[in-house]
Order: sequence, then structure tokens, then C-alpha cells
Amino acid sequence: MCGPYPFLIKSMTILSVFALCVGCGSSSRDEETISVTGKVTVNGQPVPANSVIIMESKTIGVSQTMEIADDGTFSSNASKPLPVGTYTVAVRPKEAGSDEEMDEAEYEKMMDEADGGTPQNAPEDYPVPPKYRKIMTSDRKVEISAEANDLTIDFES
Repeated sequence: MCGPYPFLIKSMTILSVFALCVGCGSSSRDEETISVTGKVTVNGQPVPANSVIIMESKTIGVSQTMEIADDGTFSSNASKPLPVGTYTVAVRPKEAGSDEEMDEAEYEKMMDEADGGTPQNAPEDYPVPPKYRKIMTSDRKVEISAEANDLTIDFES
């Protein structure tokens, strides 16, 4: 083989191998994660049973919903620890039937509520102020650090 072809073939082969090696890197995030526990209260009293806490970080791209026990405590799923960072917090009543598959009408209702509407299932006497029931309207932040995280989140009504 004469001419530029042997050089071109070698160059293309080397570039192809390099491109494959670069693409073989891990796609998972390398950020540090940690399990989170805590207690949610309103004026020092535990939030009502059958509530959930939502923790979301738009900068990290993570959102997790955790059930709150009768005594106001919660903990992240051991198999789903949270990455270290700053999170917006919302607390609301658990949706009826939220563990089940929803039909299209229920999905549309959920999406409307997520846009800043008022949760339809919140009793009038639900103690968490409406502003803190949705991630879209809550300005409550918590910091998840690399050390043990046992958070106390108290809302004032």
C-alpha cells in the first residue's frame, strides 16, 4: 500500500479505539451519598400521621419522598441515600392510594397540584402552612452533609 492510505487507516483506528475508551467510563455519579434521618414538627409538635416529606435538589437533580411516622420521624431509604448538598423541603399529607398505579385523570390532577395548586387531600386543620406543602412554593432548605445527618425540621404555623 502506497500513498496516504496506510497512515489514514492507522489514524482512524487509533481515534476509534480512543473514542471507545472514553465512552467506557462509568455513567454513575461520583458524589458522596449518605442516609438521612430526622423529625418534622409544627410548633414543636410532630406532624400528623400519614404525612410525607419531599426533599429535592435541583442543582444535583435528586428528589426523594419519605413517609413520616406517627412520632414525626423519617429516614431515607437505606438503598437510596441522598447525595450531599442543599435540598428544598416540603411536607404534605400522603396521597390516598399513592402506592397504587394511577389512571389518567388522577395523573392530570397530580400534575395540576404539582404546578403550585393546593393539595386536594389536605384537611383544613392540617398544621403545615400551605406554602410548605409543595416543592414549587417552599423556601425551606436543609443541608445534607458528609457526616451523620439527623435533621430537625420545625415549621411555625
